Amino acid sequence: MEDTIVDIPESPRRSKRIKMEERGITDLEDVQEDEKSAKNVKSAAKSSSPRKPKVIKQTLATPHAAPPKWRETYATIKEMRSKITAPVDTMGCDRAQLKESEPKNQRFATLVSLMLSSQTKDEVTDAAVTKLREAVGGTLSVDAMIAANDAAIEEAICKVGFWRRKAQYLKRTAEDLRDKFQSDVPQTVNELCSLPGVGPKMAFLALQVAWNM
Repeated sequence: MEDTIVDIPESPRRSKRIKMEERGITDLEDVQEDEKSAKNVKSAAKSSSPRKPKVIKQTLATPHAAPPKWRETYATIKEMRSKITAPVDTMGCDRAQLKESEPKNQRFATLVSLMLSSQTKDEVTDAAVTKLREAVGGTLSVDAMIAANDAAIEEAICKVGFWRRKAQYLKRTAEDLRDKFQSDVPQTVNELCSLPGVGPKMAFLALQVAWNM
């Protein structure tokens, strides 16, 4: 008696998994990034008009009234904080510039530390900055970041949150700084927020730490 061979159609999920395995995609994060990239390409193709730069509001049209006893509250918090040594005191973004001698590199190192710090503990960020400095040749500069191998950057920062995306942001930000800002960190919030991966919080901190504003 001959065996009967029946073709069973593959489920969409199994078919998709097989295609991914054939392409060498095994990690869930890789799959998600691959799908996001495809969606972004389709979205970019539909949009023909360039995006307008977002303007960050820095002042209120009508200032809020001062809360009652805010000075006393602030003084109490400040006194309490002075008695505590937190990780940010020894591993914050202001520490990244201490290993650099050139002013431009000091400011860039500060910005790099801020970009890596989102969704990441200070200890992890500090270690990543150290590894990244070594990976790009011993100095965190715009030119060194541009010249660095993408894989080397990713390996250095792989412990921080969203490291794949941040690796792309670092490279693109370095290129923007070279092309638009004379390889230096901008001195306005809006210019800083025009850089990939930089938001208002990072921008204000960068101005305070890098430019003493």
